[in-house]
Formats: sequence, structure tokens, C-alpha cells
Amino acid sequence: MREINVKLITEKVRDLCMKANTDLGEDVLQAFDRAMEKEASPLGMEILKELKENARIAKEENVPICQDTGLLLYLLNWGRKSIWLEEI
Repeated sequence: MREINVKLITEKVRDLCMKANTDLGEDVLQAFDRAMEKEASPLGMEILKELKENARIAKEENVPICQDTGLLLYLLNWGRKSIWLEEI
């Protein structure tokens, strides 16, 4: 029988959501840099700079990234022999 600590799962999901909403991956930041090297439009360049600045602010101040408009949906399958442990 598997025991699942509900509080621990809740904390881990919260932490992952916070990270996903405040910290762009290095690959995305590098993609912004590559795009800036090729961008010919002054407006396009300004938008890329704003995206990078927004990512920096989000990470430093632990606030959501402005362009993040996603919605999370979790589907959990724990099996039939699982016990959910909750602290009261």
C-alpha cells in the first residue's frame, strides 16, 4: 500500500507553479538573444528587449511573467492501492 502525503504534494505543485510562472528557461532567454541578432525591425527589437526585461524582473522579484497566460490542468493517477494522508 502506497501512502501519499497530501500536504507534500500540494507544496511541490505550488513550488513548481511558482517557478514556471516566474523563471523562463535559459533556452528561451538564448532564443530571445538569437532573435535579437536577426531582428531587422526596430519595433520587433524593442519587443524582444521588453520580453527579456520582463523575464528578468519576474525572476528577481518573484512575480509572474506578463506574457504567461496559461492555465494548468493536473490529471493524477495514483493507482488503486494508495492512501491519502492529510494533516488536520
